[in-house]
Amino acid sequence: MRIISISFAFSLLCSTSFAQTAPGWTAGQVPTAAQWNAQWASKADAVSPVIAGPASIGADWLTGYTAAGLPWPAVAAQTRTLSNSGKIGLAGASRASDLASSYGSLETTIGVTAIAINDDVFATSARHVTVYGGYDETETLPGAYGLSFGREIDASNLSGLAPALSTPGAPLSNGTNTLASGTTAGLWIASGGGHASAVDASFALGIKDNGARFQTGILFGANALTDYNGFSYAMRLPKGALLQWHDAADVAGPNITSTVSSAANAMSLQFQDGGTLFLNPGAATVGFEVQSQIGAVNGLLVQPVVAGASPQIMAAGADANIGINLIPKGTGGVYTPGLLSAGAQAISGAASVGGTLWVGGTATLGVPLMAPGVIATGAAPTLSGSCAAGTQIGGNTAGSFKFSAACSAGTVVLTFAGAAPNGWACHAQDMTTPADTLKQIAYTTTTATFTATAASGDQAVFQCSGF
Repeated sequence: MRIISISFAFSLLCSTSFAQTAPGWTAGQVPTAAQWNAQWASKADAVSPVIAGPASIGADWLTGYTAAGLPWPAVAAQTRTLSNSGKIGLAGASRASDLASSYGSLETTIGVTAIAINDDVFATSARHVTVYGGYDETETLPGAYGLSFGREIDASNLSGLAPALSTPGAPLSNGTNTLASGTTAGLWIASGGGHASAVDASFALGIKDNGARFQTGILFGANALTDYNGFSYAMRLPKGALLQWHDAADVAGPNITSTVSSAANAMSLQFQDGGTLFLNPGAATVGFEVQSQIGAVNGLLVQPVVAGASPQIMAAGADANIGINLIPKGTGGVYTPGLLSAGAQAISGAASVGGTLWVGGTATLGVPLMAPGVIATGAAPTLSGSCAAGTQIGGNTAGSFKFSAACSAGTVVLTFAGAAPNGWACHAQDMTTPADTLKQIAYTTTTATFTATAASGDQAVFQCSGF
């Protein structure tokens, strides 16, 4: 910043036009209170403002207000102005078109400025000194209504330009960036003041308690931000920026950050009425979704573990017994590349290609996940009928048995552990004497009945399917 044109109410003190309208005052002279009041007597205020220095403080409403806890502006100000009409106490204005062309190409026009310098050296002073470049305070008294703002900053873009959206990756300059032409900011906080020797400032914005608290830290009005197809930018952060929480001992705790270096790799989190979406990069399609459910009491718990143990996905909630459903879409299936187990069942000697799924219950059911064949599992079916048979091996829907006595035109009945919707269709054969008869003649939802002619000791095999 090379040359600054500063204008506020006191800039009138050194203007020729002021000297011409204030009796007995010449340009360059600091006016008296009478001269100041004479200058503003014809302004909009119905009652002239009061101006005074520390040596000439008289009885006025600000002095009388000290009982309400605000004494220091009345006694500590070098110069103060008071409006007796309830309007503006002090105004300052400047416009860029009044800049002299000789100033150069880069100028700054400022309506009001305030400067405070902390030159109190700690080594030579035991005082606690706090320096403010500016201080604003508003007080809402008991019984008062309406809005009270410490300060309002209005950014009015009347240029007709539609500047590109400001982003952290392309910060604004001092106005030399043509891409930012027309940019109108409500508040711009910079560090360093243009001094080459300046070091980093402590923080840009601090919100603290000073006898009372704020109910909300930062508030965004419902229609305060520009709409971009249903979204608005409440905050834009550069790569690596942290939202950091601290514990009661002021030790850094959890944080949220992003180290994404390319938008093509950026996943997003979106909350909707129906749940929470984790969106894939680029196309913004759903990669993972957690749906909401009114009245839900059960859910899933993901538990990380120490080295050497397996991470866990567990059912959690109010119910004593909670199952977990894995539901594919359409004709899709549930697949696992390795062995699966349930409960305390150990997996040993599994020779199946796809592994084994162990399901614990009243009886342990081992399901070998084998491709392409299907392995019959479970307890062998119950044998009955007029033919004596036993020595069973295999599963519930396929296996073998032996005739323990000769049988001629008798029956063998297989009773299965589960009921089929309509019945059971089976194929059976006498392996020892293939010419002997072993053929299904009836079925129910739980049984299959065969006619049989076999010698004692003949071994038969069967395979059944429910339908």
